[in-house]
Amino acid sequence: MTADEYRAAFGLFRSKALSSRKYSTTRMAGSGELAAAERVVAERRELAAGRTTRTTAAEQRLSQAVRARGFATTGTGLRTLCLERPTSLEALTAELGVGRQVLRRALSAHAIPIRPTGLNTAQGRRTRIALMFAEAAARVRTPDLFAWLCARRRAGWSLARIAAALDRSVPWVRDRPADMGPVDDAAPSAARTARA
Repeated sequence: MTADEYRAAFGLFRSKALSSRKYSTTRMAGSGELAAAERVVAERRELAAGRTTRTTAAEQRLSQAVRARGFATTGTGLRTLCLERPTSLEALTAELGVGRQVLRRALSAHAIPIRPTGLNTAQGRRTRIALMFAEAAARVRTPDLFAWLCARRRAGWSLARIAAALDRSVPWVRDRPADMGPVDDAAPSAARTARA
């Protein structure tokens, strides 16, 4: 009879052990399985300790970044930065130099409400668009993405080729002139004039 057949015959759960813990330990010790199991447990403890160390270091970086902005405590600083000024979590993580999970844990620990995932705000959308523009500009090593796009279109590049160079989709590239200004350099957009 196999172990599964035995469990089925006597109505035992699949997770029910068929031998005592003491017997299993004795049998494992003789076969070398116990030493292997102890190594696995030790490795898991080391990994957990490493995670704790990294988490503690990240929390200290967050605290230092908040205090460097003139706040007496982390809680007060986070409350001011998150609630009293319109900023997204993405912008705040970039500003403070910490990861999103670290920031979310800190906000939760200080009872600061976190906007539910998937709920977009105008500030959050603007931040994401700005980050996408910055990533695309960095990818092609240009300080002015609008000028780069205009130059490529005048040079006869297809939307697909531009999209591949920017690592974006064709619709994203096609919609950019609406966000950034006209494709024709002769009539600069208000956004470009404001930047100048």
